[in-house]
Amino acid sequence: MNFSTKPRKGLRAIRQALNRDQFFWLLIAVAILLRIGVIFTFNVNRHLYFSDTLYYIRVAQEPNRLVINDGAPATSIGPIYPLFLTPFFQLFPADMRVAPVVAARLSQAMFDVLAIITIYLIARQQVGQYVARIALVMQALDLRYVLQISALGTETLFITLFVIFMLAYLIAIEQDKLHRFIGSGALLGLAVLTRPIPLLFPAVLAIHIWFSYPENRRRAIARIVVMTLAMGLIMSPWVIRLWVATGTLLPVSNTGLAHFWLTSQPRGDEFGGASWDRAAIQDVNQSTGQQVNGVAEISQQDYLIAAFRNILATPSEWIQRVAIRLLSAFKQPYGTLLIPGDTPKVSFNQVLKDVRSGRAPIGELLSYPSLGWRTIIYFWHYYTLILGSLGLVLAIQSSGWKVFPLVGWIVYNSVLLAFLAVEPRYLFPVMFAFTIFAAYGTMRLWNLIRFAVNRSWTVPRKRADAHPARQ
Repeated sequence: MNFSTKPRKGLRAIRQALNRDQFFWLLIAVAILLRIGVIFTFNVNRHLYFSDTLYYIRVAQEPNRLVINDGAPATSIGPIYPLFLTPFFQLFPADMRVAPVVAARLSQAMFDVLAIITIYLIARQQVGQYVARIALVMQALDLRYVLQISALGTETLFITLFVIFMLAYLIAIEQDKLHRFIGSGALLGLAVLTRPIPLLFPAVLAIHIWFSYPENRRRAIARIVVMTLAMGLIMSPWVIRLWVATGTLLPVSNTGLAHFWLTSQPRGDEFGGASWDRAAIQDVNQSTGQQVNGVAEISQQDYLIAAFRNILATPSEWIQRVAIRLLSAFKQPYGTLLIPGDTPKVSFNQVLKDVRSGRAPIGELLSYPSLGWRTIIYFWHYYTLILGSLGLVLAIQSSGWKVFPLVGWIVYNSVLLAFLAVEPRYLFPVMFAFTIFAAYGTMRLWNLIRFAVNRSWTVPRKRADAHPARQ
């Protein structure tokens, strides 16, 4: 017995539908040209936007760090992104410093286009063809994604791998074939090895499949178990390596627990470098009764004990602090730090506050560097969030558990990051789901406006016809 009672739509049917869709290919061409144009216009350089990019490049230049050696093995990152960068930094001569960076950016542009195609297919499966086209336009023209591909970070590759996994999972549900679940699990394993945040996401999907198919729950849960085992199988070589090298099983688990401890600190946002080290050593010593002398001596258990001690001391303050940090991270659009040009000394948000409070003239805002880029990004970001939140509620009302994988990803990612390290960059992988729901919200809002306009024109006409003698 299949999970879905709808007709199966295999990959061949999807390809045939796309081949006939001229609007789709026009938007894909626009997306490619826009991304390549931004790279060659603004980013033919070696400017690196993130501090961790240098480490990714170093590992790509010395890929033996991805295996156990006597030097400095890579243990704080997953292997997929350094492996992605390795060909670019191995094939080009050492004196060509710009070429490998630009080549990596162009490759990321193609991965981003692949993500656009996949998001379109997810939207079509979840909320229909008409809404999928709106989502396609929004995703293809979103400057946040266009600028992101020039930053050598895990975001583009992770989002692409994750949305491909999401589509594979939805197809597996629709077709109820074991090999589809195995394939989706393998894709999720690759995504986890790029960025470990979706490691526990199968538990969310188990909730989805449990309530979506009450008549066949045992078979459905068995499929999720198979998918999870496939994910674990893909991860197992790296997990074994981590265990041998560091004694830990989970990717970057020590970093995650350190960030969890950081959220338990009232002034955790202000810590960095030496101040982080001093605070962590002092708090761990007080919480555990130990006398550690450096952060390298602090174990995962130590961070966990110190974090829970701080949280249980003032639980309400911790909940409030976590909620405020999460809201602040959603309010700040990702991508403004990637705008080409000089980085202003005063943030755009601060200038906005100064103008609203009267401490700065409006001219200071109008003369702010790259105001056009920022205006578009802010508009796109808040339109996606506001209409996406509205569309999410409406989609749940109309489709129920069908859209739960997208809703679950937003909730799971947001809550987990709120307890760890929440910032716009880390929240950005949920924005594709908000884009799909924003497209659905846009469609519903447009239908409401069209209905109201048509009603305003038709109602008076009916009254006039009903009383011809008064004319």
